[in-house]
Amino acid sequence: MTYLITGSKGGGGGSTPVVASDTLFSYDTGFILDAISEGQIVGLVNGLQSVFLNDTPVQNADGSYNFLNLSVYQAYGTQHQQYIPSGSDVESTTPVGVKITVAAPVVRTITDANANSVRVILYTPALFTQDSSGNVNPTSVAFQIWIQTNGGGFVQMLDDAFSGKASSRYDRAYSFPLTGTGPWDIKVVRLTADSNTVMLANDLWVDSIVDIINTKLSYPNTALIGMQIDARAFQSIPKRSYDIQ
Repeated sequence: MTYLITGSKGGGGGSTPVVASDTLFSYDTGFILDAISEGQIVGLVNGLQSVFLNDTPVQNADGSYNFLNLSVYQAYGTQHQQYIPSGSDVESTTPVGVKITVAAPVVRTITDANANSVRVILYTPALFTQDSSGNVNPTSVAFQIWIQTNGGGFVQMLDDAFSGKASSRYDRAYSFPLTGTGPWDIKVVRLTADSNTVMLANDLWVDSIVDIINTKLSYPNTALIGMQIDARAFQSIPKRSYDIQ
């Protein structure tokens, strides 16, 4: 069984510049996989009210939640149970750290024949535009991601943009399946014209490329609880406890 929880000034007299609030914020997720027992169990006694993080239940008796942006997965310890997503992937990260310009797309190659998906992590150091009066406002930078399989020609996988305002670094990750036989070339193309003034901050960088082997281990006859958490809610990996039947 799977449980998904999702959350979702101006100056006087016209002389004081207006700085728009930030709208883009980066965050990471963490994945935890706990082995509960060998052999089959009935499961959580009362759904997410039976899952505790740092001694606080995920869900209260009135149905409200104490944590958001959380996914919880159960495997009951049967012989033929389904695998828990994200619990057993093997990942290899290649740092890139290269700025993308309109004239110079960034291309990197994945050579591991066992890889079956890829994660491309992009970032901008800051994203805003400033006018001659000092007002600071949101802006955007558009880009595409293309993938080529074994020299067969690039296929567009994504057409997107960072849109909003960020006064500090903003990261975003994109994941794609890898089909056919490698190697695979990953190309990131910038569409928005490059900035040539300090009044416009919209640089775009490739942080890293992650090739992923989706092993899909099901751990037969082992009861499991898997959990994807929002790292913003915790200073460290939380203590977990469960009320299990």
